[in-house]
Formats: sequence, structure tokens, C-alpha cells
Amino acid sequence: MLLNKLARSVTAVCVLAIGAGVAVADTICVPDDYPTIQGAIDAAVDGDEICVTPGTYPERIALIGKEVRLYSLDGPATTIIDAGGSGSVVTCSGATERTRIEGLTITGGQSSYGGGVRLSGRAVVIDCIVTGNLGHDAGGGMHIGAGHPTVIGCVITANEGGSLQGGGGVYCESATIVDCTISGNHSYETEQAGSASGGGVRSGDGTWLVGCRVIGNVAHHAGLVAGSVAGGGVFGAGWLVNCVIAENVAEGEPGVAGIGGGVAEFVFAGELRLINCVVIDNRAEDEMSGEARGGGAYGATLINSVVWGNAPDQLDEVEAVYSCVQGGWPGIGNITADPRLDDNGRLQAGSPCIDAGHNWAAPADTLDLDEDGRTNELIPFDLDGNPRFNADEIDFDPGCGVPVVVDMGAFEYQFDPVEEILVADVDGDGMVAFTDLLAVLAAWGDCDADCCLADVDFSWEVDFGDLLLVLANWT
Repeated sequence: MLLNKLARSVTAVCVLAIGAGVAVADTICVPDDYPTIQGAIDAAVDGDEICVTPGTYPERIALIGKEVRLYSLDGPATTIIDAGGSGSVVTCSGATERTRIEGLTITGGQSSYGGGVRLSGRAVVIDCIVTGNLGHDAGGGMHIGAGHPTVIGCVITANEGGSLQGGGGVYCESATIVDCTISGNHSYETEQAGSASGGGVRSGDGTWLVGCRVIGNVAHHAGLVAGSVAGGGVFGAGWLVNCVIAENVAEGEPGVAGIGGGVAEFVFAGELRLINCVVIDNRAEDEMSGEARGGGAYGATLINSVVWGNAPDQLDEVEAVYSCVQGGWPGIGNITADPRLDDNGRLQAGSPCIDAGHNWAAPADTLDLDEDGRTNELIPFDLDGNPRFNADEIDFDPGCGVPVVVDMGAFEYQFDPVEEILVADVDGDGMVAFTDLLAVLAAWGDCDADCCLADVDFSWEVDFGDLLLVLANWT
């Protein structure tokens, strides 16, 4: 559901943008019009579409500054580009959001950076499978540079690389990655310098992972020099929202400590923030040194999240609030009771995590995922695409929010949904108006109480930032 809504939104933007600048768009078919995909790209002009019929295409392709839509007729299972180890399979740079790559399997790539896809600019990649690629230095599956591209509904699996800068699945400086599965990737280090960190993702501060599953990735260091390897699932900075981080491993051979089996923050890249995530069954390991730590997370900030079943411990050097942490963790709103998760990380009936989060931790719906024209509401969906803000009206809400309170974790336990929660609607009446302004002014100053709704920007202080949010979202 989330993928379909976002893909339609991106399509609408692209159609409007192309229609404004191009009178007529041609459709070029491969292999009917050109025997190779690259031949069709070379012949295309801005605004054209290139359709690819099912088959395996043994080639590498490059879209350099062209605003075209490249798509398969029958989806990625039957439409495959295989570079045969000759370089990056797909290179795309200098592109705008009008450049789209859809429905392809991208495999057989081998390069220093981005074995499968090397991407920069603002291109959009949708519904692709990126698998079986090798990026020696960074980004086995994908290397995403500057420009903030968008990746939607992709499966990035069984890629390897990242010995210099990390990122077995994805190395990303800045991007929005939505509704993707990043699994079974491997970053490694066998030399005396470099970083194997980020088995699934190595992320920069401009990275957003929304509604993603990061599962079963490994960051491995061979231990030729003493040090550490961090972030079996994710290493770096950025935002993870409504994500499952599970069964990832950060492991080192003798002399190397595994740190942050699930996620680890790279302080020099910025802050790593997890909002409404499930961090379960991850491991940080080493041989002999006994210094492995942060099985679930190391050095990150967690809000509205569930951390359970990780080893050798749950958290290390972490700030967590309004979260459920096995064994306990200091912080406002944190709980220690069994979250009652099913095998996929969903809350079951009677979970103490139901209605126990903090509404203002949830980001605004700036992409308008529900297509209601309102970007001043909080993201309205959970990882399953179900309504995010709903509650048992006859039960006590232990968290912080009005008129209903968000759950902890990536999945919302479903009761009767409400329509929306607006940013800065402090009194929960469905509008942002004078009563909300007055509430902010009345609570001005430090705000470290268990539930401080006037602290709209979640900074533990009611100040001009909150006042500006009320004014910006006035209804």
C-alpha cells in the first residue's frame, strides 16, 4: 500500500513536470526498436519512455543527464540486466526526478563503487531487485552519492563489498529510501585499513529509511589489525522511521570488536535516529577480546522503538525515550515489560507497547503518502500500511499524545482509526489554532515532564521552535 501510494505520487509529479516542457513523448521498445537497452537510451530524448520486454540483457547501461523513464513490461522477475562482472550495471548521474528506472533485476556488477547501481542526482528507482553485485570499496548493491535520489519498493539482497567505506547493500550519502527490503548483504574488510561497517547500509546524515526491512546482513572484519567493525544492519547517520532491524551481525575476528549488531552511529557523519522501529535478534560478536557491545544499537537515538532479544546486550552509548528495552534503559517513557511480539515484530493483544509512544516523535507526512493533500499531518501509516494513529478508547494510554497515542514499534495494533494527527495540534481538537498557541505560551521554558505536549519539536524545551511550528501549521 505504501509503495503504491508513493509511486503514484511520484508519477504525478513526473507527468506534470514532463508535460510542462515536452509536447509529445515517444515510447521506444527493446528489443523491437533497438536490440540493447543502451542503444535505446542513446536514441531517446528528454520525456521519452523506454520499455523493456522480458529477457536477460548482458550489458551495462548509463543514463547521464537524460530525463527518461526506463521500465520493464513484466517486472523484475523476468527482466534482467547482467553486467557479467564488467563494471557497475547501472550508472545514473545528472538526473532529475523525471528520470525513472522501474521493474528491473540488476545483477552481475563489479566495481570499486556501486557494483549494481551507481546513482546521483534526483533520479527515482522503483520496484527493482538489486542482487549478486560486488562493490569493492563502497556499496556492493548501490552507491548513492550527492543529489538526494529516491528509491522505492526495491529488494537489495545478496550483495557484497564496502571494504574501504562500508555498505554491503547500500552506501548512501543522501537519499529517501522507502518500502525497501535490504537483506542478506555482506560488508567485509581483509586489509589493514578501511571499514567493513554497515553490512546492510552505510548512511550519511541526509538519508531517510522509511518503512524498510533491514534483515540478516553481516559486517565482518578479518582482524589483521586491532579495531572494531560496526553496524551489521546500518552504520552512519540519518533517520530510520517505521523500520524493522533484525538478525543482523557485526562480527570481528581476533583483535576486532563487533559494535552495534543492529545499528551503529558514526559520530563524524551526524546523528542516527530511530523512530518507531523494531530492533530484534541482532548480534555484536568478536573472537577472544570480549569487547563486543551494543547488540541492538550503539550510539544512536531511539524513540517509540522496541529493542529485544539482541546479544550480547541490547544497547550501548544510546539515548532512548518512550521505548521498550529488554532489561531496562534510563529515559523518559521507557518500559521493560515483554512487548509481546510475533515472529515478524508485530504487537500482539495485550502488549504494553500499545499506545505507549510519543506522538511528536513521528515525522510529518511531507511526501503526502495518503494523498489527502495535507503534509502537515504526521506520517499516517505503519510498516504494514495500516493507520498509524488509532487507540483503544476504553483503555488507558500510557504514552503521550492527543486524542490518541502512537504505539511503540514499526507496526500499529489496530483499533478504530482516527483520520489524522496534525503537527502542532497540542490540544487534539483536529485544528491548529489559538488554543494551541496559548498552550505553547503557557508552557514556555524547560519541559522535562513525562508528557509535555507543548514541546512540539521534541527538544525538551518549549520555545520559539514550537511557536513557529504552530504558526506554520495553522489551520
